[in-house]
Amino acid sequence: MKSKSVRSRKQSGYQRLNGVLKGILEEIRPTAEEIAALNEYSNELMGRLRKVVPRNVEIILAGSVARGTQIRGTSDIDIFMLFPKGIAEREMERKAIELAKKVVHRSHGESFVINYAEHPYLKLISEKFGVKADIVPAFKIRDSSEMATAVDRTQLHNQFVMASLSETQKDHVRLLKYILREHNIYGAEARVRGFSGYLCELLVHTFGDITKTLEFFASVKRPCLVEPLSRGVSTAESAKEASQHFKSNFVVIDPTDPDRNVAASVSEESLFRASMVSYRIIKEQSLKAISRYGFSDDDSYRRLESIEKATGLKIYTLKIRLPKISDDTLWPQIVKLSGQMVHFLESYSFKPVITLQEMDGGDGVIAFFMDRQSSSIELVRGPPGFMHEDAVVFYKKHVNKDMDNVSFDGERIFALEEARYKTPEEAIRAALNSKSFRFPSYLKKKSTVLYSKEIPEGCAKLVYRAYIRKMTI
Repeated sequence: MKSKSVRSRKQSGYQRLNGVLKGILEEIRPTAEEIAALNEYSNELMGRLRKVVPRNVEIILAGSVARGTQIRGTSDIDIFMLFPKGIAEREMERKAIELAKKVVHRSHGESFVINYAEHPYLKLISEKFGVKADIVPAFKIRDSSEMATAVDRTQLHNQFVMASLSETQKDHVRLLKYILREHNIYGAEARVRGFSGYLCELLVHTFGDITKTLEFFASVKRPCLVEPLSRGVSTAESAKEASQHFKSNFVVIDPTDPDRNVAASVSEESLFRASMVSYRIIKEQSLKAISRYGFSDDDSYRRLESIEKATGLKIYTLKIRLPKISDDTLWPQIVKLSGQMVHFLESYSFKPVITLQEMDGGDGVIAFFMDRQSSSIELVRGPPGFMHEDAVVFYKKHVNKDMDNVSFDGERIFALEEARYKTPEEAIRAALNSKSFRFPSYLKKKSTVLYSKEIPEGCAKLVYRAYIRKMTI
């Protein structure tokens, strides 16, 4: 049991922290005017939809705007069209998109794109209000047992959060989102693999407030099981069982669906960063520990030059013009291409120290930070020595009688040969020109440019952002 003096010191420390958090909250809580404008536009869009959908289709507002946990200036609108069960899923999708298109007023500066998740959905962009609205089809359900698709859960999430969070806790959700966003681990999308808005809401509900949530992260042990319904946390046998069942070291049970891990998207790195950040905040209780202020991507090319000089590394950057499809489709392909290129470089004895990816504004970049700028010799690995016939064939093919160039590294035979590619740039260009080096389906070689010297500022901004995101804690 903790003594009164220990509790007093902790409370005093949190008073300082609470002062910092209060100042941040004043900056991130939406103004009354912003909330009123969002509500007005949301109601207008839902009114338009109700005029065109059949009577048996329910229109609801979802997401952070509906739940009151949005951050100032970052609020997009989520509207769900809830169809009765019984209609075929593909027919429901077709009708939903057809109906959603009818509410887009191009004459009012509105446009749309069709994105794809589990269902196709319409993203409406309003230039006038500076807001995007996702209009998403789903089936109307009462509980998870009636669920036909994963999207159907959202209406249940709405109900749980709105019934479970107090107004103060909603502010604490905003603070948690802000902290995670400052450290690039907010968002469940593939390029972030961090904490979703719903997960933030569940964590604050479970632990009660922002400081207790930070305490949890600061001391988290893996495997970890969080159960929001009972507000329980376990790192014992039940956590091990949950970890095995969900194939994850961090499990947060969805209170609306006990067979779903809300934290499934959270990578090990994101959890580690959340733990480190929380530890620093609890220990330092300062704005510096919370906010990564001072970052700017202005003059990124010069900043990258400084990084090259300070580290001795050379940056090689692929810039790819991206097709107009969803980020969640493109990002895994950029990561896949990055892995393919790293494997190709390593096969010719060029191993990147750091590899970064980023995408924005229709462009994707992959940057390789290399410490080896040239090579006259490369190591060619052969088969295990006990595969005698293959080893002999390898020896005869690679042996150079003018030098002792074949030997064993452990059990595998290897040879030292004149390098096929003398520099990383030669190797990368060879991959780009090789018919056997194939890009993932949505990425095209003809839309790809390699920069090894002067990087255009727009491209440099993406590389520098990726560097900051990866290399700072």
